[in-house]
Amino acid sequence: MGVFDAYEVDFVAENQNGRRYIQVCHSLELAEVRQRELRPLALIRDAYPKLVITRDRAVTGDIEGIQIIPATDFLLDTAY
Repeated sequence: MGVFDAYEVDFVAENQNGRRYIQVCHSLELAEVRQRELRPLALIRDAYPKLVITRDRAVTGDIEGIQIIPATDFLLDTAY
């Protein structure tokens, strides 16, 4: 877990290739949940990947440089 400007990021993963910031949530369908989950990642100003892993498929893709990934895709794909 990491804290940036008083906002919490669920996971900060590091290995020899760099760092990755990860938020995990059930759904991003509600605007207030989407804002709560994306805000901490948006505040991070480095170039490392930022991901939100979610259980639903209603919101996917890229939002301002933050990848939104369904949990099943994340678990089955070694690219993440």
